[in-house]
Amino acid sequence: MNHYLLTLVSPSWHVHGYLMSKTDKTQGALNRMLDTANELDELGDTKFIGALVTPLTTGVDLVREIATSRFPDIKKVLGVAKDFHFSVWAMPNDDPDDRRLMALH
Repeated sequence: MNHYLLTLVSPSWHVHGYLMSKTDKTQGALNRMLDTANELDELGDTKFIGALVTPLTTGVDLVREIATSRFPDIKKVLGVAKDFHFSVWAMPNDDPDDRRLMALH
């Protein structure tokens, strides 16, 4: 199983994605993240200046901890995922957990 942390970078927000897959599906995941981010009116700042994709050999537990502690719906679906999981969430750049995720890149 492969694990990835994907991040879209904007001046004040990061849109993070966690991908768990047997094959490399990062391009499709990034496309979906961009679609989702462009739909989020509450961000107000969707000028993305870059994208980061990091295969995770360490840090999987940290990504899962942050995602599931903040977003109960992610916890529900991740709990039953066996062969594939993809989740997306946005965090302000000044959030301490965002800094912890960015340190994994």
